[in-house]
Amino acid sequence: MMKVQTRCQFAGAEWVAGHTKQQMSPVGIATANLLGQLFQGIYHLPMSLIEHCDWTDEVCTVISVPVNGMASVDFNGLTRLVFLAHAFSMRVQVEGSL
Repeated sequence: MMKVQTRCQFAGAEWVAGHTKQQMSPVGIATANLLGQLFQGIYHLPMSLIEHCDWTDEVCTVISVPVNGMASVDFNGLTRLVFLAHAFSMRVQVEGSL
């Protein structure tokens, strides 16, 4: 069984659960909490991304997020993502999209 962090500094899974009718899986909960920490509140992501994400998948959550600040030198978004992935014990994969 996967340990899911539910209390976070910034809004994550609890906020998503209040704005979607989906029954969130433990993976969806962990993903929403990680994104909430990364973006200092998941509500900073466009609502269309949150609505179109499948939060019910038991294996993985795929979501397209803005990559502003995802650099290794000028901004710290990429570094924070790596540290959060370790803190949440999650595998995070970043791919480009068009």
